[in-house]
Amino acid sequence: PGQWAQLVLFEVLVLGGLLWLRRFLDKTLIQKDLDRGAVLPMCALYWSLLPLLPAAALAVLGWVLGVSVLNLTLLLTLLLIWPALTFALRMSFYLLVDEAPADSRDIRARLHRELQWVLSLVGVIIGLSVIARTVALSPGVIDVIERFSMICLLLVALPALHVRRVILARSDTQMKEMGFWIRFAAALSLLAPIVLIGCALIGLLGYTPLAWALTVHLGWLAIVVAGWLLAEAALRDATSWLRRRIAAGAGESADFWNHNIIAPLYKLAALALAVLAGLILFRIFGWTSQTPVLRWVPQLLAAELFQIGDAVIRVRQLVLAAAVVALVFWLGSWSRQVSYKFAYVRIGDHGVRQSLATFTQYAVVVLGLYIALKTIGLDLTALTVFAGALGVGIGFGLQNITSNFISGILLLVERPLRVSDIVNVEGIDGTVTHIGIRALKVRTFEQQEVVVPNSSVITKPFTNWTGGDDVYRTLFHVRVRYDTDPQQAIGLISDVVTAHPAVLASPAAKIVLNDFTESCMLIRVQYFTHVLGDIGLLDARSQILLGVWQALRDAGIDIPFPQQDVHVRQLPAPGAAQPGMDG
Repeated sequence: PGQWAQLVLFEVLVLGGLLWLRRFLDKTLIQKDLDRGAVLPMCALYWSLLPLLPAAALAVLGWVLGVSVLNLTLLLTLLLIWPALTFALRMSFYLLVDEAPADSRDIRARLHRELQWVLSLVGVIIGLSVIARTVALSPGVIDVIERFSMICLLLVALPALHVRRVILARSDTQMKEMGFWIRFAAALSLLAPIVLIGCALIGLLGYTPLAWALTVHLGWLAIVVAGWLLAEAALRDATSWLRRRIAAGAGESADFWNHNIIAPLYKLAALALAVLAGLILFRIFGWTSQTPVLRWVPQLLAAELFQIGDAVIRVRQLVLAAAVVALVFWLGSWSRQVSYKFAYVRIGDHGVRQSLATFTQYAVVVLGLYIALKTIGLDLTALTVFAGALGVGIGFGLQNITSNFISGILLLVERPLRVSDIVNVEGIDGTVTHIGIRALKVRTFEQQEVVVPNSSVITKPFTNWTGGDDVYRTLFHVRVRYDTDPQQAIGLISDVVTAHPAVLASPAAKIVLNDFTESCMLIRVQYFTHVLGDIGLLDARSQILLGVWQALRDAGIDIPFPQQDVHVRQLPAPGAAQPGMDG
């Protein structure tokens, strides 16, 4: 009675748990705004939970009654075929038919119909194989079952050949963008049916153990790869969802979080999934350090390349050092962004924050290179000869690189210009976007990225329009006729200039009579605006000129054209005597 009560209790718990999970998937996850890669496995799992009930009930029954797993293998395997096929069929429907492009819908629908009976054959093959290996049957019956399984395997391979047509059924835009990879995937898709056909033929020839071994390995490979792809798609969709949440709540710092926090974490998680899939395959295939191919890897890594002093450089050390160097440079760039955003956030001066963040990047790179050299096992004292040769190289050919490097450090320390300053360097006008080790980048007003060596900024004059402040003077001249009252013209121009919202009250604008020319009076107009103001310099100048023109026109004051006196001289007729000459 106690076992029966325990059995009923656990059966009810399992039944209630599966029904609750089905309701949870329906109400909570599937109906939320999730991406397709995360929704599809959930939808397929939703439809597979009810077929899973018999297998779950049998597993609980065997556990409560103490039945060994070996005795339950036959029934459990046969009962698990149904939910597994349901999951596979639902996934194939969602991937091939649901939301399929119009140009490939027919091909995908036909492939899905073929997969339905193909997966049914797979279930039959698995069921027959389990029966043949679990139930004591006569050798003749087992041989018939094995041969029938090989024929089913041959039939399974035929629809797989149509996967290539589905992959190639892409739009012209997709073929232009990813034509090589699409054709490569299409060619790679032929590998599975070819292997299956080969296994079926080998089994029909009588080598059924070899055929089954190859088929099982291929099946596990397909399952692990499919699981890895589904997990990677779910990870990618979860990352996209997290980026949307950050974009909605973080505001201006959303780009920083996405590029410097979310993207590295996604890459690490994706790498971890790939490594986990590889470890699972290693475990399933039974690969060890004694496997022939894997046994050669340690020997290859232990091979000697060259020797520096007493240090012997091996392949393993060189590969590890290269990985460390690549990681160090990435960490240097990452530390620069993160330290600027978090470590030095209390520093109000953005230029100081930028300099400290750049020095942090340099420190990480130098420390990482030191670690890389120690990883190789290289004694730093053995680098004295190399350092001497480097000094000679600097004296002859590397002096420009060294000069730019030292100039970059001076730019960060003295800060004559900072990121976001508007400058004129080497005749180039633009905004400083980056100050690096060798050069700085200036984005011109034509949206061109110009790289300027650091030494050019240190050794040559340059103009920083926003160094101390962003006040900028604009100067132009207005010509009026001599019959105009200059005081009236100056007053009209002054009213237009001072009334403009971009013109500063201090320093004040100045409008004066500047000169008397041959044809007009020249009025000098000078005013000051902010370079980074709400109204641009060109817009402010254009608006003020239009206002001056309109004010002078309304007052009846003309802006004269340039005037010149032309004297016409009449030449004597041809053949006439010239004055002062004898006839």
